[in-house]
This record gives sequence, C-alpha cells and structure tokens, in this order.
Amino acid sequence: MGLSFPQTSRKLPVILQAEKTECGLACLAMVAAYYGHRVDLNTLRHEHPVSSRGATLGQLLQVADALHLQSRALRVDMEEIRQIRTPAILHWDLDHFVVLRELGRRHARVHDPATGEHRLTLAELGRHFTGVAIESVPGKAFCVQTRQRRSRLRELFAVFPGFYASLLQLFVLSLLIQLVGIGAAFYLQLVIDESITKADVDLLTVLSTGFGLLMLSRVGMSFLRGTVQMAFASLLGFQMAGNVMTHLMKLPVDFFLKRHVGDLVSRFAGVQEIRQLLSEDLITAVLDGLMASLTLLVLFVFDARLALIVTVFVVLSMTLKLGVVAPMRARTEQIMVAEAKANSTFMESLRGIEMLKFCCRELPRIRHWRHQLAEQVNAGVQLRRLTLRVEAVYGVIAALEHILVVTLAARAVLAGQMTLGFMSAFLALRSQFSASVSSLIDRLVQMRMMSLQLERISDITCAPAEFTDFHVTPAEGRICELSLVGVGYCYAGDPRPVLQEVSLHIATGEIIAITGASGSGKSTLLKLLAGLLQPSSGELLVNGESLHAERLRRHRHQCAGVLQSDQLLSGTLRDNITLYDDEVDELRLQQAAAMAGIQNFIQSLPMGYHSLVGDMGSMLSAGQAQRILLARAFYARASLLLLDEATANLDQAVENQVLQSVRALGITTVMITHRAAPLRIASRVLQCHEGRVTEVPREAGG
Repeated sequence: MGLSFPQTSRKLPVILQAEKTECGLACLAMVAAYYGHRVDLNTLRHEHPVSSRGATLGQLLQVADALHLQSRALRVDMEEIRQIRTPAILHWDLDHFVVLRELGRRHARVHDPATGEHRLTLAELGRHFTGVAIESVPGKAFCVQTRQRRSRLRELFAVFPGFYASLLQLFVLSLLIQLVGIGAAFYLQLVIDESITKADVDLLTVLSTGFGLLMLSRVGMSFLRGTVQMAFASLLGFQMAGNVMTHLMKLPVDFFLKRHVGDLVSRFAGVQEIRQLLSEDLITAVLDGLMASLTLLVLFVFDARLALIVTVFVVLSMTLKLGVVAPMRARTEQIMVAEAKANSTFMESLRGIEMLKFCCRELPRIRHWRHQLAEQVNAGVQLRRLTLRVEAVYGVIAALEHILVVTLAARAVLAGQMTLGFMSAFLALRSQFSASVSSLIDRLVQMRMMSLQLERISDITCAPAEFTDFHVTPAEGRICELSLVGVGYCYAGDPRPVLQEVSLHIATGEIIAITGASGSGKSTLLKLLAGLLQPSSGELLVNGESLHAERLRRHRHQCAGVLQSDQLLSGTLRDNITLYDDEVDELRLQQAAAMAGIQNFIQSLPMGYHSLVGDMGSMLSAGQAQRILLARAFYARASLLLLDEATANLDQAVENQVLQSVRALGITTVMITHRAAPLRIASRVLQCHEGRVTEVPREAGG
C-alpha cells in the first residue's frame, strides 16, 4: 500500500500549532521537514490560511501539492495500518490531525501538534484513529530548502542611552571579580609553603590582611555589578516588552480570534526569559569562557598531565549536556503549550463563573482543567526525569575526575614532585575551572533554549501589522459617506462567502438599520464598515476615498459604537467611558452618560464616576453595562456610529431615550437590530440573507 521512495536517515521534528485550527498545517510542516523542506508555521500560515473551522482533507492535499509532496488519502483499519508509509498524517478523534512517526510491535510514536510527542499502545492508537490517513513522499519538483520567518534578537530592542556603557561596566566588573577569585587560589599555596612550613607568623599576618582586603574589594565590586545589572536589565526588559506589546496592538483582529488568551500570555512572557539571558547569562557566559581559558592555561603551567586529565573530563561533561539540548527543548515547549492551555481554561472559567454555577457544571469544568494541568505536570515530570539522568551521569564524571586528579596530585606530593601548597593551589584552581566550565555549559544550554522563546515570540512579531503608526492625524470635519462596491468577504481559508456582491450607498447623516437571521453576515458587514476587517473582494469607499491600510487608523478615529465583543475594562466608570482619555472633557462626559440614560445611576453611587468596575463588570447589570458602552460611544463624538444590538438589554423607556439621543446626534449611523424601536428611527432598513444585502420597503420594515 505504501508509496515507494528510497529510505534515508531523517528525523521527524515536533512542530506545535499556534492557532486553534492549524493542526493540519503543523502536520504537513513536520512531514515536509522530515524530507528536507523546513518551513515554519508563520510562512505556511501566510501562504495557505486556514479558516476558523479548520482544514478539510481536500485542503490539506492541496497544501501538500503546493509543497511538492506527492500525497494521497487512504482509508485503512488497524489491521492494515502497518502498510502505511511513515511518517503519515492520521485523522484523530474526528476533529484533529497527528503524525504517525513509527509503528512498533506493541507501541506507536505519534507527534501531536497540540501536545507534542507521545508513545501509545496499539490499543490507544486504535481508540483515537478514525481510519483516514494521508501518505506523502517528495514529488519530482520537491527540493530541500529552509523557509523560516523568525524574530532576531536585534528586532526586539533598540540601543538606549547608556546601553554600551552599561555592558562595558558589567564586563569589566565581572572580569575583575573573576581575577580576584583566581588570585585567591594562591593564598593557600603561600600560607602552606611559605608561612606554615617556615613558621613565619609575620608573613601569615601580611597574607591574611592582603587577601582579606582583596576579598572585601570583591564583595564591593559584586555589589556594584549587581546595581548596574539591575538597572540595565530593567531598562532592557521594559523596552523589549514594550516593543512586543506595541506590535501586538498593531495586529489585525483576526489574529486574536484564532488564538487562546493563555497561549498569547505564555508567548509574551517569553520576553522576560530573553531579557534575563541578554542582561545576565550572556555576559556571564563570555566571562566564564574567558576565565575557563585563563584558568586552564594556569593549570597547564602548574602540571600539564593533571591539566590534560581535567580537560578530557570537562569535554565529556560538555558533550553530555549539549547532547540533550534537543530533547530538553522539545519537552520545555510541551510544558509551555500545556501551561498555556491550562491558563486559558482557568481564565475562561473565571469569566464564565456565573454560567458554570447556574448550570451546575463546576465539577466537569474542574475535570477539564485538571486534565490539562495533568498534561503540564506530566511534561514537567518528563523534563525533570531527563534532567536527573543527565545530572546523575554528570555527577559520576565529576566524581571520577575529582578522585583521579586528587590521587595523582597526592602521589606527586609523596614522590616529592609537588609541594603540599602547590597541590592545594592546583586543586583550588581546578575547582574554579570546573565551576566556570559548568556555568558556561549551563549558559550555552540556556542560549540554545532561547531559540525556543524566539520561535514562540515570532508568532507575534512576525505577524504582519495592519498599520505602522498609532499617531495619525484624524480627518477634519464630520462628513462620513460610505459606499460599498461589489464587496465580498470570506474568512481566511474558507471558500464559502459570508458576504457576496454587496453594493450600497450610505449618505451623510443617514440612519441605517440592518436586520436578518443569525449568521447572515450582519456583524461582519458592520466590522467591514468599521475597518476591522478587509473585504475579500470589491471596494469600500469612505468619503469617496478607498479604505486601504494607510487610511485605517484615520477612518477608525471617525468611528464609535458598540460591537458584540465590547466589554468593560478594569478601572473607574470614568475610565471606561473616556477610554483613559488624557484630557477628559467633564461636560462631555456627563452629557454622554445622560444620553445613554446612565447618569442618574452613576451619580447615585458613593464614588460617582470614580466608582471602580472590574473587567467583568461585577457591580453592573447587563443593561447598565450596555449603557456604559453606549456612553463610551457617545463620548467619542465620532462621525460614524456603529451599533450591534446595542439596546438589546435595555427596557423600552431607556431604549427610546437612547434612540432619541442617536437621532439627535445627526451623524451617519448603522444599527444591527431585531427590535422594532430602532427600525422606527431608521431612514432605511436593509436585510441580510445568505450573504446578500437588500433594502426592505418601509411598509415591510415597520
């Protein structure tokens, strides 16, 4: 059954998905990398976007063909699965894809893009495998290449004033501290060979005083280095986190719709890991390398034979630790992914706590979270088990080296080839050399692991921003005329149109009501008008000008409204209405609250506009929260007002008051509604049906 292709020694990587529905792309990336075409998910996602519903089998075959992989879909049962050529993509649990790496007599190795590598029994494999597989081999046009878009360290920060001076200070201070440490090793030799042997008390006093002052200076330099390092690390971390956050805020809305909050938080937290490596570990690694080289040179001057033995054992230790970087990296990534999932579930549970309690579903939710926590703990256990094995072997190597060196040095003393003080100094230097090399190896491992953090952050920093500058001069005037010309919209990777061939004109000051069944494209149309989504086809004109990337920010400065996803932020009611405006117009704030019918309630509170509200609106009813959102829209004094079911939670009296406020504004307004009251103030009523927009006669519209 398997396709014929010559076998070579290859390795199947583990590539974990970043978006909820890109497991199929991740599997194809693994298979392509196995044959030599290394392409990261950032590149693959950009070239072959997947819809929020995921990729179908046919779409995966199309992507495989674009990668020049000769692929075919197979339907096999567990009795025939051994005939599939590995690596093969398996359909998993009816809603997922994994890669079958190898199949043994009793166990199978599976690379899951959601959770990493797993060793399963054949019975476990059979419970998850649906019977559909994709078999792939390189086609004639396939070529070995690497196409990866990753962030470079230099892209995460800019050189700030004092950057190089701080680096130089850290380097010089660290160098002096290390040199003092080397000098201290000679203290024992001089005390034993020159003071004790010759019974010279005065020399002992001089040596003790001199080396005591030397060690005090080392303490002072360590304190000074710590102070400089603290300031340098703080500035570097602040700048790096700020740069990543700034780019994150420039990304389009659909970037966030495809990702879990916990995953983004986990990736963003990687900035601090990189900051520590740059501000602390990098300088330490350079100095450890210099000190190890200098100390080794001194050891060879002392005794070349013993120094050679020390060097051999150090090389063995370095080979051991660097040799396990790849499996440690894979397990660390599994921990990060599992932790992100558990955190996402935890945050979702807190946000949905009322629903969970109302439905009495606390225990099922706890079980779901515990399952994800167990994955995180198991991944941590695997990493710790690997670390313990490495530490055990490393301990054996270090013990053998120590015993061998001490034994040979003692024999040299007994044979009169070395003094006792000379031996003590050599052993002290050997200990310092071993410590420097051990620290250097650990730093090198951490730097190799930094590529994992960079790769995860690249999902944010390599994503294309929808605009380049936050500071855009708003358009003058309050004219807002909208025209849609043959506009269509499809979600990425989904050929089915949400909207198709929409053409309409909205005049300045017109109030448009949009009705239609759920899922007919109403909210999508509103997001297109807001510039939150870009048309897949056709053109959107604002004031007669095409709305493209350069004009997005300017257009949004003219927009205000209430969308379905709007929510309150942690802070005061004043902050939520003004959205943290630097120069709050108090009169406009009160007018906006009055227009939304919420001013009396706010004034009845002990703290008034300074009353605190949580991000989940804890003290507010649904109607009150909605009126705060309406006040936010009114405060903006925009030229275009977009309302998506913005009065759904209001009683009839308050709704009528809000609608009269909307009419009094006299600005272009587009409302989505299923209620009669908004239809009565509309100048026109449009209906969405199966992606098409038609005008409803006023009689039918009410």
